[in-house]
Amino acid sequence: MVSIPDITNTNSASRKGKYSYKFNSESEYQEFLAKRQGYSRSEYNQQIAKRQGYATLYEYQEAKAQERGFSSYQKYLDHLAQEKNFPSYAAYQQEQQKKTAETIDAKVWGRVIREKSTEYALSRENLGKAIGVSGKTIERYATGKIIPSERTQQKIMHVLNISQETIDNLCTDIKQQGSSTLST
Repeated sequence: MVSIPDITNTNSASRKGKYSYKFNSESEYQEFLAKRQGYSRSEYNQQIAKRQGYATLYEYQEAKAQERGFSSYQKYLDHLAQEKNFPSYAAYQQEQQKKTAETIDAKVWGRVIREKSTEYALSRENLGKAIGVSGKTIERYATGKIIPSERTQQKIMHVLNISQETIDNLCTDIKQQGSSTLST
């Protein structure tokens, strides 16, 4: 875990702010700065590129890669991926997409269990008994700590009267950071 000073001007990264936050990576820190200033990560990077005098984000990324001794931005990305034991940046991206999908699955099943068990006034224990798992396991599903197996997912859908279409729609909502309620 890296402690990075809280700064408002990215050009003076060595300047300490009045607060200190801990981030797992430079990327996490950049995401934090973007959100704090009301930008998406992409918009934030474009703003940095413009402030640095580049016409496009691509030009800025290429220039930064060359400053770091790489022939291209893609070579720089591959280097970063190899530092994390991936053969290429494409392989790293695939792994990140898989983790994102797992996170979405955990959120979906957690939300389904929380909302529908409340709607039906069904305790975690009783839901667990109905599908053949413990109440603690249901709690772990509900908090997104674990994802139910496909067989257990089918049982949950049956007991809580939820269609596959509802699950698919909820996945889409979560991907879009929506907050619609469930329907059967």
